[in-house]
Amino acid sequence: FYTKISLANKLMARNTYLTGTVNVRSNFLPETVKKAKLPARESLYFRQGNVLIVNFRQKETRKPVILISTATHAEDKIVQSKKTNIRGMEPVVIHRYNQFMGGVDT
Repeated sequence: FYTKISLANKLMARNTYLTGTVNVRSNFLPETVKKAKLPARESLYFRQGNVLIVNFRQKETRKPVILISTATHAEDKIVQSKKTNIRGMEPVVIHRYNQFMGGVDT
């Protein structure tokens, strides 16, 4: 399932935080987010009020994933791949989403 900024704002009004994936075709996303051509391990951050929008591409062979969150801020952290032992940057919101949800949708 995908989420929307309107839902994030409604939940925030009730002091409930949200983090979820967004469909790239969503009409509320800025064109810059939709059309961004990100290289591997690159992220792009935007903010609309209390909602953080994150566009992140983990690998060249994967499509970028877009998340929205009211629970965190724009911050990258160094992570190390278990399979390839390669170190790289990853948004904290992606790391936390993977921790609790088991991975991002692609």
